[in-house]
Amino acid sequence: MLELLSITIDPDYARHLWRHEKNTVFVDLEFEGKRKRQAARDTVLSAHSMGDAERIARLPDRGPLLVRTNPAGAGGVEEARALVALGVDRIMLPMFRTRAEVDEVVETLRAGEGVPPRLSLLAETEAAVQGLEEILEPQPEWVDHVHIGLNDLSLERGTDFLFEPVATGEIAELARRVRGLGRRFGFGGVGMPGEGLISAERILGEHVRVGSDCVILARSFHRRIPANDPAALSEGIARVREWEAHWRQASPEALEENHTALRLAIEAVLASLAEEKAAGRRGP
Repeated sequence: MLELLSITIDPDYARHLWRHEKNTVFVDLEFEGKRKRQAARDTVLSAHSMGDAERIARLPDRGPLLVRTNPAGAGGVEEARALVALGVDRIMLPMFRTRAEVDEVVETLRAGEGVPPRLSLLAETEAAVQGLEEILEPQPEWVDHVHIGLNDLSLERGTDFLFEPVATGEIAELARRVRGLGRRFGFGGVGMPGEGLISAERILGEHVRVGSDCVILARSFHRRIPANDPAALSEGIARVREWEAHWRQASPEALEENHTALRLAIEAVLASLAEEKAAGRRGP
C-alpha cells in the first residue's frame, strides 16, 4: 500500500488524516530560495514554522509525522537538530547536491539521543539524481526513502512539463536504482481521481508499475475537500485507494498499457506547450 503524505498544519485535519491507514502528515519548513526558483510556476509555497512543527508533534496520540527542512546549508542542519528533540518520525532533506550535505544531516541525527528519526532524501537536482548510488551507499539503513521532486528537477533542467521523466522512462529507472539499494522510493504528487491535466488514475497506475512506495497527496487534492468535512476526506482517500487496488490487481500487460497511455498524454501536453511557445515567438 502506498504511503500518502499530506501537507498541513491544521491539528483537526491532521487527526482526520491519521485515522486512515498509511497516511502521514507533512509539515513543510522549506522556504530558502523556493519563491525565486518557482516564481514562474503556479505553485503554493508553505509558510510553516518550527512552532507549527512543534504543535503537530505534541498532539496527543498523534500519527506519523514528516517534516521537510530547508537545505543543509540554509538552516537545515540546525532544524534537523531541533526536530530530533521534538521526536518527529521522519525528516526530509531537500535540494541536496552532494554526499557531504547528506552526511552532515546524518551526523546531526546520529548525535541525538535515542533512535534517530528516519531520513527522506528529496532528490530534485540533477546532481542528486545522477549521484544516488554514491550518496546512498554509505548511509545507515534509517536513510530509507528517496523521493523524486519533479517540479524543481524540471526547473533546473529547463523542461516545460514536470511529468516528462515519467514519459521517458527515467522514473522507472530511478525506482530500479533506489530499490536496488534497499531504500523506499516515491515520486511527485497525485491529485483527486477523475481530475487533473494528467489523470490521477493513470499516475497511480504508474506508481504501481514502477514499485513506488510513497506519493504526496497534492494540494489540488486537498483543495477539493470542504473545510471540516472528514466524510469528504474519507471519500477522497477511498477513491485513491480504490484506484491503487485496481492497479495492484491488474496484469503486467494492463500496467504497460496504462504507461503507454500516460506517456501519450504527457507527450500531448509537451507538444501543446511547444506550440504555444512557438506562437509566442512568432507574435501576432
